[in-house]
Amino acid sequence: ARAPAEHGRGPATAEAVHEQGEEVVLHRVFPPLAPLLEASQDYANLSGCRFRGSSFDRLRRDAHAAEPESGQAQHSDGDAGAAGATSVPPQRRAEARRSAHLYRPPPTPREDAKVRAMPKVLDFATRLRKGDPDLKDEVEKAFRIVMDESVRNSMLTTCQALNIFPPQESMLLATEVEVPADDFAYQDLHAPLPVISQRLYNDKQRRDKEAADAEGCAEERRILTAAFLVDFASEVGFRLPPMSDGHKTMLEDFATSVADWNKSSGQGDADPEEDEQSKSLAMRRNDWSSSSLADLLQQVVPKDGMCL
Repeated sequence: ARAPAEHGRGPATAEAVHEQGEEVVLHRVFPPLAPLLEASQDYANLSGCRFRGSSFDRLRRDAHAAEPESGQAQHSDGDAGAAGATSVPPQRRAEARRSAHLYRPPPTPREDAKVRAMPKVLDFATRLRKGDPDLKDEVEKAFRIVMDESVRNSMLTTCQALNIFPPQESMLLATEVEVPADDFAYQDLHAPLPVISQRLYNDKQRRDKEAADAEGCAEERRILTAAFLVDFASEVGFRLPPMSDGHKTMLEDFATSVADWNKSSGQGDADPEEDEQSKSLAMRRNDWSSSSLADLLQQVVPKDGMCL
């Protein structure tokens, strides 16, 4: 289920999207990766839109065990002499087949999901590692979407911690800036902090309303899809880009806004906890990189799936 609105967890969970009968991941948003996303729909639903390479380890082992050793063709009894010592003994082949197929319990839904996804997972993992330019561009596009959402969620939770989400009407009046309900321009960091917070609140209200509609929130599914692709790329060994200068600047400017608000809020010296918020934001630009991907994705995709 979706997190309560007051927590501001960002996009809807994959489980909530699936319960509405919608696609968990949107293959149309990333056309070059559409076959992978289509094959992975059920897997993404069960995993909470996270990807784990280890999910497919047993399938790979079983497939390898069921095949003859490299370079060893199977032969009939009449060809046994020609095959000589290089043929796989029939007993060994039989044992491999039994271990891979005969003594396995009926497949579960998650096993079925992995079986359907595996061919495309292997194909696209190989292509991405080989540097396919179209796939590289799409993964980097997905990474930018994830970073946009991570910065937004960081700003939102900071405003919550400052108890200005949404801000009091008197705070907005003091800024002399009118913020209508359809003003979502929270990226304008030249605005006073209460205005930024109100715009973040407006944006969240819009998303919550769209998510409650029959068609759901396409923006949230787009973000879930991007997070799934970023997870996939990282798991298969693709090196993700560092945080962009634009995202670093957004965090720095927002941290400055928080510090200025603490100083001018009429409460004298800044509250130690509030001051810590601005310091944390300033530090985050150095902490968010591909090496902290798990934390970054956890901000974007709440953990609601099962371990696959």
